[in-house]
Amino acid sequence: MEPMRSLAQYSLFHHAENGNHSSHLRGYAEEIPLRDASVDQVLCKGSLDYFLDPRAGLREMRRVLKPGGRLVAAVANYDSLSCYLSRLACWVNGKRHGSSPDGKVRAHHEMPSDHVTRFNAKVARELVEEFYKVIKVVGVGLLWGTPHLNLMWERIPRRITEKSLALLYSIARPLPRLADMTVLVCIKI
Repeated sequence: MEPMRSLAQYSLFHHAENGNHSSHLRGYAEEIPLRDASVDQVLCKGSLDYFLDPRAGLREMRRVLKPGGRLVAAVANYDSLSCYLSRLACWVNGKRHGSSPDGKVRAHHEMPSDHVTRFNAKVARELVEEFYKVIKVVGVGLLWGTPHLNLMWERIPRRITEKSLALLYSIARPLPRLADMTVLVCIKI
C-alpha cells in the first residue's frame, strides 16, 4: 500500500527489476481496498509511525487478514541505545536540537517531522496487542546513528567493520528495547 503515485510506481519498478512480481495497491492503510479475510500476511515495514491513525491501520490490516494470518510490523525505536547516546551527545555538546548550531539538522534521537507517532519497543507491542497475538518480538540493529560511530567504521578495515556490525545485530536481536528497530511478528486470532 502506498498513497503516493510516484512512490507506488517506484516500488513496482524496483520489485520487478529484482524479479519480484507481487501486486501493489495505492491507498491508505487506514482504508485498505480489499475484502475481509482476503490475505495470508501483511508486512508493515517502517510505516506504522507515519499513519495518521495507527490503530485504524492495524484494525484494517486485521480485517483483511485471514484467520491465523500473519502481520509483521517493524518500527523505529526512539528509546534505543543509539537514541540515548545521541541525546547524551547533544547534552554534552550543549545542543538542544539537531547536530548543527542553527538546529536545522535533526539529531538521530529526534523524531522526523513527517512521523506522527513516536514508538519504542513497549509502546509498539502494547498497541499491536490490542488487535493481534504477538508471537515474537526481535530487535534489529544496534548503535545505528550513534554520533561519530560511522566515522570509525570508515577508518577500520572492512572485514572488521562487517564482523562488528554482525555482532551488534546479534546482540540487538534478543534486546528489542535497546535495538534501533523493533520487529513484531503477530497472528490474527
